[in-house]
Amino acid sequence: MFLLSPLLKRVVYPSLATVGYLRKRRARQISVITYHGVFPNGYTTTDPFLDGTLLPVEVFRRQLKLLKATYRMVSPQEFLDWLHTDRELPERAALLTCDDGLLNNLSGMVPVLEEEQLNCLFFTTGASITDPYSMLWYVELYLMLAHSSSRELYLLLGGDEARISLGGPASKRAAWLGLLKQLSTLDESSRKAMLDQIRANLDLPNGWKHGYLENPVLRERYCVMGVPELRRLAESGMCVGAHTVTHPILSEQPEEALREEVFASKELLEKALGRPVWAFAYPFGDDGAVSQREYDMAKKADFECAFLNVGGPLRGKAQLHALPRIHVSCDMTMGEFEAHVSGFHGRLQERFRRKADRSG
Repeated sequence: MFLLSPLLKRVVYPSLATVGYLRKRRARQISVITYHGVFPNGYTTTDPFLDGTLLPVEVFRRQLKLLKATYRMVSPQEFLDWLHTDRELPERAALLTCDDGLLNNLSGMVPVLEEEQLNCLFFTTGASITDPYSMLWYVELYLMLAHSSSRELYLLLGGDEARISLGGPASKRAAWLGLLKQLSTLDESSRKAMLDQIRANLDLPNGWKHGYLENPVLRERYCVMGVPELRRLAESGMCVGAHTVTHPILSEQPEEALREEVFASKELLEKALGRPVWAFAYPFGDDGAVSQREYDMAKKADFECAFLNVGGPLRGKAQLHALPRIHVSCDMTMGEFEAHVSGFHGRLQERFRRKADRSG
């Protein structure tokens, strides 16, 4: 499947989309689509890995127009109503969601959604309440590693001294992935202390990130909303869901820390917005980040449903706290986007997986 991916992306999916093949299947399903934001006006990307989840505004608009033309768009409220009824799924239904609560969600996405008369379920972290206009910690970590000219990083982790190579971009990315996992085991205050230790050991000044916080374009790209923006989001007719307090890898968290991340995210948002928060999205949201323990915790917190970030279209209500979604990335062609939303990509992937299992 991996070897075929460039052919699928550049030839097969665009061809199938052009002839309308991907629009012919009338499946009873809801395609829950995940965005993370759009590029602010004037922003120039220099790191495709870091910016891979954001879209140019015009690409976002084209995708919405395609969805409106070929799917039945379901509002968050309609989706919630469906959860509580026995009616069947509408054919080719689609629900829009967006994770992380960046400032560009309000400034860049909402105007396009309003133009197209569409609603979206925005999942935001407790950072928008407790630490507004800041960067999510794992993004801050990535940028620190990228900015540093140090070739190695020395840290005290779990009582042991760790020596981490920071040779080039690939080495720094590998270091980031390892630290992302390790720092996710910590509570918020311990994690902040570790980030400060990393900054000092990388020889970065205290104010290294001021350029991101003070530059209007970079702030829109990197910083999360505050309470005023969240309220404007809700007043515009959009729906707000919870995305934990600090966005760790939940599967790495001890039980009490996990409970705090899930329960407090709901409480913080409901208090700030004065309305129920009924939906939850797991940070990172793949098999390595979420397990049955996390599903159970979301249910205990009284969320009506909770979403992953993988899995393709949704075809039923069997696991309301492990609902699949379709993740949209910056490098998706329109044909590839349509193949994912229609479920064709997932079915093809499953066919190759079964074939590999039989041959193995």
